[in-house]
Amino acid sequence: MGKYFLEFNWEVLMSSFAMELGFSSKAAQLYAKCGGNTHYTMTLLKVAYKRTWMELHVPYAREQLSSGKELSVNDFLYEWYPTMKDPNYQFMFQMVWKYLAGFFTSHYGVRRKNKIYVQAGIESFADLFHYKGSSKYGTIELQDR
Repeated sequence: MGKYFLEFNWEVLMSSFAMELGFSSKAAQLYAKCGGNTHYTMTLLKVAYKRTWMELHVPYAREQLSSGKELSVNDFLYEWYPTMKDPNYQFMFQMVWKYLAGFFTSHYGVRRKNKIYVQAGIESFADLFHYKGSSKYGTIELQDR
């Protein structure tokens, strides 16, 4: 699943994270993009997850603090986010909220032998398997778990 996410978001998001983590040459960038090393891939995805969440919260926090309002998760998710019309923000939010969160939910489920977490993560990530016409292989990978 990590390979699909890396390939899908490489130009938009992941190449800059890889560069900051030391994958600076073209060969290193290609190695990171292929997701061959599970540990490097997980590190890259964790950095992307944490950093992107922080970046997504900045506009909300600035707006709330400047107006003197209290910060709240419910306010962010159910009142502020639906009013956000910037397509770049919407895209980044979906990548983090749906795909990276689903990836890590599935990963934690596998590590803890919790099939409910695994299934929830796989179902949220399943849309990305249709990227590049790889739905058959994605289905096989989902069923192999």
